[in-house]
Amino acid sequence: MKKRPIICFILAAVFFCTVLSGCANEAGKSYKEGIRLYGEGKYQEALKNLQLSVSQGNDDPVVYADMALCYEMLEDSKHAAEMISKARVLSPSDKRILRREGICLYLTGDYPNAILVLRNSFPEEKDKKEDKKDEPEDVLILEARGFIASALMKTGAYEEAVQELNILISANDHATAHLVLAGECYLRLHQFSAADQYFDLVGGQADKKPSHYLYIYNACVDAGSYSSAVRYFEEGLSLTGEGGTFEMTRGEYYARAGRLSEAEISLSGESSVGAKLAEASLYTRNGKYQEAEAIYTDLLKRGEETAEVYSAYMILKIVSGQDNEARELLKRVQSFGDREVLRSALWNEIILLEKECDYEQAYEKLLAYRGDFGTTEATERELLFLARVLK
Repeated sequence: MKKRPIICFILAAVFFCTVLSGCANEAGKSYKEGIRLYGEGKYQEALKNLQLSVSQGNDDPVVYADMALCYEMLEDSKHAAEMISKARVLSPSDKRILRREGICLYLTGDYPNAILVLRNSFPEEKDKKEDKKDEPEDVLILEARGFIASALMKTGAYEEAVQELNILISANDHATAHLVLAGECYLRLHQFSAADQYFDLVGGQADKKPSHYLYIYNACVDAGSYSSAVRYFEEGLSLTGEGGTFEMTRGEYYARAGRLSEAEISLSGESSVGAKLAEASLYTRNGKYQEAEAIYTDLLKRGEETAEVYSAYMILKIVSGQDNEARELLKRVQSFGDREVLRSALWNEIILLEKECDYEQAYEKLLAYRGDFGTTEATERELLFLARVLK
């Protein structure tokens, strides 16, 4: 199942768009450091700095809402709700707090209420006259609209989502990502020519990346628009290797698109960590478990002890029938705390439980998965299967 990085397109701006007030004091420094760490995905460390900022005298109620977002990313909805509640008690009419509450609702998969709260976070006319000390009203509105568009897509309201995305595109707010998402909405509506109009505009964006085209390719394949899929895949492939140090190599690009024969040829000459992970994954899919094992062992010896490496290694152990080793790797993966990594870890834990015939526990985990990350067609099929088994 391909990844849908909608959250990645939007969340990157949540904190970085905040203009911090004159914070030369220690509380301000701790708050700024917390925001920086959040942007890097280090939610536990970010939370500690935000808490420190409060203890140092930061009396802005929005800091509690910021802590709520950290808790939500750490899968602690109980404490997230407590922080939002505290922030609203301290400042009931603060639109910044409402926006963060809406984001928390979005992250829990409560898309209808997220849309409602985020729409209510738009500044009113009287608020626009006030000089916000750290967040201009246009930033509040644009960030809220980004999440609203994503939530609308999650609920299948693609026409409404396009309306929100067009507002963002007109404001040039992360226009490339929003062009891609607007095109996907039209694919879902089976309006393929309209989708192509948006996708073609991506080529004129200065920040276009191979990953944008890979996303378009997968969306076109899902919609059955195969001729467009091939065209956009080739456009993305022409960009591969031209971006920054975090861009995909040619072999990775083939592998992530499922073009296995091309991937195998290209990956043989590539040495980056990403390429090695793609190569190991390729070996796993082809049943070449010893070759995949050798790659993971080498990466760990080289000090590449990352969530991505452990997560991929765990999948190898699962499919090769080494369940005990898979569980040990699962613990390592869970220790990182990244939301997307935890999502993968939870899904693989469900697979392990099913293999062990612990259907009751697998069913409970699936319910947790659906509650935390939303419902997918695959998850629904698994739920139906397990429900029958449990009967």
